[in-house]
Amino acid sequence: MAKVVENIEGGRRKILLSSYDVISVVRAYQYAIGRTKKYEEILDILRETNIYLPEDF
Repeated sequence: MAKVVENIEGGRRKILLSSYDVISVVRAYQYAIGRTKKYEEILDILRETNIYLPEDF
């Protein structure tokens, strides 16, 4: 599970990913992109695609 790490200086929090989380993101990316290889098309697809990470409480 992903874990939110608080920033001690009060800035943005960080999300620590487990190996499983990284694989999930890569799979979701590969599934969304398919066989598209053009940079502009990939950006368009990713703008319309949501990839979620679980938050560890």
